[in-house]
Amino acid sequence: MKKEMIPPIIITIIMVLYYILYFGILLSLFDGIIALLFFIAPIAFSIVMIIVCIERIKEIKEDDDDDISKYWLYYRKRIWNVRSCKRKYYSI
Repeated sequence: MKKEMIPPIIITIIMVLYYILYFGILLSLFDGIIALLFFIAPIAFSIVMIIVCIERIKEIKEDDDDDISKYWLYYRKRIWNVRSCKRKYYSI
């Protein structure tokens, strides 16, 4: 396992536990249909967090550059050209 995979997994686990505990407390306070809504919400949020984590792990396994590094390279080139007073823009 790569070091880059650890933070998304930890964040996902923390968020899923937070959703379950927070909405579990709210679930104990309400009855009826509102309680059902408080039961559906944390499950939906947890599923979304797990899907995002899986997608992030796939990105890391592909070893493709992150989006942030691509944009950083683009803006770094642009800033360098502005500092050197050249009016040249690169297309991505």
